[in-house]
Amino acid sequence: MKRTIFIIICLLNLQTLLFTEEVDIMFDCANQLFDSQEYSFAKQKYIELINKYPLSKYAEESQYKIGECLERQGNYFFAIDEFEKFVKKYPQSALVYKAKENIDNLLYITQNWEPPVITDQERLCNAYIDRGNYHSNRCLIWSYGRLFNEAELEKALYYYNKAIDYSKDKDIAYKYENKTLAQYTKNNLTAKAMYLKGDLYMKLFNQDTYEKYMNRTRTKDIEFCKKAISEYKKITENYPWTYWANQSLIRIGDIYAENLRDTQTAVIIFKELIKKKNYDISDFYVNYSSARINYIEKIYPEEEMLIQRTFHDWGQRLLDTDEHLANKYVDLANNFLGRAVRKGEFGIVYSQEELDAGMYYLKEAIKLAGKSYVGARAQFSMGEAYLKMERQADYENAIKEFQKVVDEYPDYYWTDQAMVKIGDIYKDFIRDKNKAIEAYKNIIKKRNADPWNYFVEYAIAQIKFLGGSLKFLDELQKNK
Repeated sequence: MKRTIFIIICLLNLQTLLFTEEVDIMFDCANQLFDSQEYSFAKQKYIELINKYPLSKYAEESQYKIGECLERQGNYFFAIDEFEKFVKKYPQSALVYKAKENIDNLLYITQNWEPPVITDQERLCNAYIDRGNYHSNRCLIWSYGRLFNEAELEKALYYYNKAIDYSKDKDIAYKYENKTLAQYTKNNLTAKAMYLKGDLYMKLFNQDTYEKYMNRTRTKDIEFCKKAISEYKKITENYPWTYWANQSLIRIGDIYAENLRDTQTAVIIFKELIKKKNYDISDFYVNYSSARINYIEKIYPEEEMLIQRTFHDWGQRLLDTDEHLANKYVDLANNFLGRAVRKGEFGIVYSQEELDAGMYYLKEAIKLAGKSYVGARAQFSMGEAYLKMERQADYENAIKEFQKVVDEYPDYYWTDQAMVKIGDIYKDFIRDKNKAIEAYKNIIKKRNADPWNYFVEYAIAQIKFLGGSLKFLDELQKNK
């Protein structure tokens, strides 16, 4: 066996000696093409020389030049592959240092790029991913509202999972520096499919602006968030060198900050990304993460207060079927209450039956809605029901019902309305000046004497009208 190998080497050396002139001509031709920026033809010549004369004195430099040709053509991923082959094949070469330097530069340039699809297997995986995207786009349809298609979701997940199973590299123990282009692209497709699965779950996440800022995320939507984060974390843990790993860290940070309103965890994620990118201030991910941290730590608290103050006085979307039905009951009850007192031909006409029917539906609404926005609305309507009888109004029971809104539903728009009603009843009907002033003070204290709030402005105006003291405002300002 050794003798056979020795003979082959001798023959190759003999071939090189016999065709030295031809080798020189081929190398010179390749260099001229390279200098003329005909990189495609130059690369072919270098490859031809290596294949025909693998032991020639120009084989080493030709291998290096192939990488340079690919780099000049903009095929950076293939250039990295060729330079790595050169380093492995000629570890003692004088060009090794330069090849490694080129590898580092190209890795830095391509770190935020998605690598090319080069094999039939990868093309098939990409086809699975495209098919998954097709069904993902059909999961949600906007037609008179938001319609969810369970069958399309299952199909999208099926194709994404098929791409993951087909492209997944079973052995990912190799180091980032020692990967080949095939391994790099193979794992990239696995990560890409996982990333798109995460995006699909976030697409199903249904939360409007009001619910998000008021921290009223539904349990089902929180589950979608958790599933999305789980997919993104698989990428960051198993494929940290891929293009999608950095994108995933950004998505995780944004979900915690924007959707789950967990700013502490979001800051930790963004700091982790900055550390991963070696605090490189020229890097996009470092700049993005720094900007997000700055926003969360400095701007977010003030913006949160402004949003809470603004949205507090607005209506709120229903969160489930029971609350939707309860809201219908409140509407129905208000219809009955509206007919309970009406002007007749000879004066005011009262209908106890209409009043009782309205009360019945309000109680049913409270049972269904619980401690929700709709429950607060129903409880407030109970208080107003006792005021419907005008001259025969039951002010004491009305105050009791309004106080229930304040005690049992402290964080809703109707709470402020109920407190105003209590103050107005004491002021206008019961004529108890001190209790009226105390009720208005409670409104101001609840809203921290916010000068921009309508209810605070109204309460201050009423206290002034009643001749009450506003010295307590100074104490509130000090305690802020």
